[in-house]
Amino acid sequence: MGASYGRIMSFHSENFPGHYFRHRNGEVWLDRFDGADLFRQDASFRIVPGLASPHCVSFESVNYPGYYLRHQNSLLFLHRADGSDLFRKDATFHLRSGMGGGTQIESFNYPGWFVRHSNYRLSIAQRDHSALFKADSTWWGSEGLSSGAPPAHGGAPPHHGASYGGASPYGGAPPPSPYGAPSPYGAPSPYGGAPPPSPYGGAPPPYAPHYAAPGPAYPPVGVPAYPPVAVAAPIVASPYGAPTVVIDPYGHHHHHHHHHHRR
Repeated sequence: MGASYGRIMSFHSENFPGHYFRHRNGEVWLDRFDGADLFRQDASFRIVPGLASPHCVSFESVNYPGYYLRHQNSLLFLHRADGSDLFRKDATFHLRSGMGGGTQIESFNYPGWFVRHSNYRLSIAQRDHSALFKADSTWWGSEGLSSGAPPAHGGAPPHHGASYGGASPYGGAPPPSPYGAPSPYGAPSPYGGAPPPSPYGGAPPPYAPHYAAPGPAYPPVGVPAYPPVAVAAPIVASPYGAPTVVIDPYGHHHHHHHHHHRR
């Protein structure tokens, strides 16, 4: 499904079928869709012109208007826009073409860094061209779950162990206090919008065994190759070659246990 300004969309994972990124407690996680209205709201974002560039996009929360996805210390959060130049850059992304026609979400101020999931937490990480990275950083956009739309993955998703679900302790609400207080956000030192410099540097992080293995071929042997099921529309603006986003009815996944060493 194409992203266009003003459209409300939800994004599910390439390699974890039935899992969408959603905010909870002000953080952004990959959670298994549980059918709850809270989940539908938390996983729905309005696609708006990039806060730092009209040629890009920003993701505004449907149930917390004025709150946007942004990276900070390389992790993804839902923060209230504070008007700073740093916030605008951290909350702005390019939509690129991902695996099998899906979408990759590239940081505006850290080119080559893409939104990916790792241990269910969303962050931006430097692309390393491994099969695992490409799968972890490919997303499929569909009509926002907040509209009551059925989940786009079709059918009951497999259960991947711990499921978060957004029940009691979270409530979908960002923590009330630190927002509005101008101090820590935009302060240059601990945050600065900059991903931690050292462990990346273009080389894959130390958990290289995951990257050395080629991983499963896409699509798996015996599974038909991605027939386009939904009618695809161009994604955002033309400068990126108008990739298309189609829904993958053959949700496939693989388990991977990799740990990012971030602070």
